[in-house]
Amino acid sequence: MMESRRYQKTKVLLNGIRNIAVQTYRHLRVPFIKKEHGDKSFIYLKNELDYCIHPYNSTYKNERCVEIPIFRDILEGYDLADVLEVGNVLNHYGTYWHDVLDKYEDHKAVNLKTDLLKFNPNYHYKLAIAISTLEHIGMNDGNEPSAFLKAIKKMQSLADEVIFSVPLRQNFFVDKCLFQNKLKGFKITYLAQKGFLDWQQTSFPFIEKGIVVAICRWKK
Repeated sequence: MMESRRYQKTKVLLNGIRNIAVQTYRHLRVPFIKKEHGDKSFIYLKNELDYCIHPYNSTYKNERCVEIPIFRDILEGYDLADVLEVGNVLNHYGTYWHDVLDKYEDHKAVNLKTDLLKFNPNYHYKLAIAISTLEHIGMNDGNEPSAFLKAIKKMQSLADEVIFSVPLRQNFFVDKCLFQNKLKGFKITYLAQKGFLDWQQTSFPFIEKGIVVAICRWKK
């Protein structure tokens, strides 16, 4: 029993050291990536945007490098008091004074710690957003894939405009909904990773070899 406890303590300690080492490496790497690739940009719709190169979640490796600049650009057209974010993402890359709903994360930016499907505010938002969040809804609570569609309908009831992103190949039900065009009324743009900090819009998302993210927009 004593050896088992010592093993657990040692394991926790080693995991902590590893996490510190990984975070340190990510922070140290970012300035070099910015120096070499900081002038790169990508096109979303007709807008040219700079990539987000940030240590948190190693954005330069995944869809966060395009999601963050896209949603930052979208928010510039809104009073943040009229914006609801489902899932706390943007505040890891800056400070934004909008409402953030997140059932699980303990973060100072989260002012609505509740379940989206049970959220019934008195206020109606002009914009509701979610960044690579909706594909997780239902999967963390009893494996209910259809909760993805329920979450979208809920967001539509809360705001005049809904914009969310979801990565492909993370949730089979989400992929199926996109492939079968089940998101009625949404305009969907796909961006595919072609190389390191090289993302391009694509009309053939389901045959792309790299990471693909869908940006889905709906407006009343």
